[in-house]
Amino acid sequence: MKTTFPLMMVAALAISLEALPADRIAADNKPGIIRSAQPVYPREALRTGLEGEVQVKVLVGIDGKPRKVAILKSDSEVFNQASIDAAKQFLFSPAYIRDKPVAVWVTVPFRYKLADKKDSQ
Repeated sequence: MKTTFPLMMVAALAISLEALPADRIAADNKPGIIRSAQPVYPREALRTGLEGEVQVKVLVGIDGKPRKVAILKSDSEVFNQASIDAAKQFLFSPAYIRDKPVAVWVTVPFRYKLADKKDSQ
């Protein structure tokens, strides 16, 4: 007899096997940005006049360094890799629970505006 798992069950198993922290942890002190990075505006988006926003989810380790980065929401795939690359360069102050550093997820938005790009050239 073949046993099947509902899709939600399989996803929950995969997440628990990775031992990642929950998306929402009530930390006493939340991470703060120590160093940020601006994404490189993709050439294709510049050429076509495309603007948009990408929200990335960053797993901040106990040392404040990004451990994993994932796209939460994106107006266009052309911005995704530039956003991931920029997020990996961030440095955060770690989150704390009861004076102990903990890994947590944070959301970082990246906005791509051509007017901003033209002003900086």
